Amino acid sequence: GGTSHKSSAEGVKLDLTWPLKEWPKLPNYDVVVICAGVSKLDECHRNPLKSFAVNVEGVEKLIEYFSSIF
Repeated sequence: GGTSHKSSAEGVKLDLTWPLKEWPKLPNYDVVVICAGVSKLDECHRNPLKSFAVNVEGVEKLIEYFSSIF
């Protein structure tokens, strides 16, 4: 299982720009691999605030979320 910001994807819908308190309850996992992020360089240049919100703040929230349940 996993998460995706895309509505059409399998798994739990999660947008890393959402406030942590608005996140859906995520499944408990034995291992978490964090590979979320805006990876297209041109998209980062076009929208630096959103890419920072996802690539930095969003990943921090993921770490905070899963650190609190382990």
